[in-house]
Amino acid sequence: MDPNLKQAIIDDLDRFVRRKDYNRKVGKAWREDTFVRAAGDWKVEFGCSHCQLFELTLSGLLNFIDGLWSVCGDERIIIFTTNHKDRLDPALLRPGRMDMHIHMRYCTPVGFDVLALNYLGIHDHHRLFPEIKQLIEEVEITPAEVAEYLMRNEDVDLALEGLIDLLKQKKEEKIVKNKESENGKGEMPEEQSDV
Repeated sequence: MDPNLKQAIIDDLDRFVRRKDYNRKVGKAWREDTFVRAAGDWKVEFGCSHCQLFELTLSGLLNFIDGLWSVCGDERIIIFTTNHKDRLDPALLRPGRMDMHIHMRYCTPVGFDVLALNYLGIHDHHRLFPEIKQLIEEVEITPAEVAEYLMRNEDVDLALEGLIDLLKQKKEEKIVKNKESENGKGEMPEEQSDV
């Protein structure tokens, strides 16, 4: 996670804890609602109809959330996540219901440094870092995907080489996808002539 975003979240939660008495004084429920939008949504490829297990009405969801607020006592921090913020009703996203919106982005070079430290114990620079960081700038990969590859091997070099292979594969897929989309915009690939 971006260090500035992380600090903003921590500051917001600290402010929430400090303002308990103030919120009671002004008659505002002492609650914090955080909305997290995750990057990298595999469901887009399959469409929502394959993913829906049950139908939930907006009214039912709002009543459920209000019910949580009423039974949780004084301290309420509720975190919602979605891959499709644009599909949510504005009534769910309005201020007072969702106090903070956080977009979880794809992995960045700074995020990779944190993951390398956490999963491989690398405190300093490694010879493969420049290549990995360059590839991370060029492709979309979630921190969870990076972590998965870093955990696949206890040998640091093998783990990082596996990550490089994945990043190169994603880069190739991106190139192919871009070429296909360019051809789909009215540019027909050149056909060979029999003449």
